[in-house]
Amino acid sequence: MESGGAPGSGAGSEAGTLRRTVLLRGECALRRAESRGAHYRTDFPAKDNANFRAHSVVRKGHPPQYRP
Repeated sequence: MESGGAPGSGAGSEAGTLRRTVLLRGECALRRAESRGAHYRTDFPAKDNANFRAHSVVRKGHPPQYRP
């Protein structure tokens, strides 16, 4: 049984949670102006340890932040 929304809406369901997780991970990856491991960007081919050697922190209603 789904909770937190209409049946089939994805709100509160495992599929809805996975969808939100994928969207947030994608947003964080696009904001990183660097390449790191499997996250390779042709427009930013090098690592940028000074600005991005950090954890991505996402809070509802706020843009992603990077913290050591």
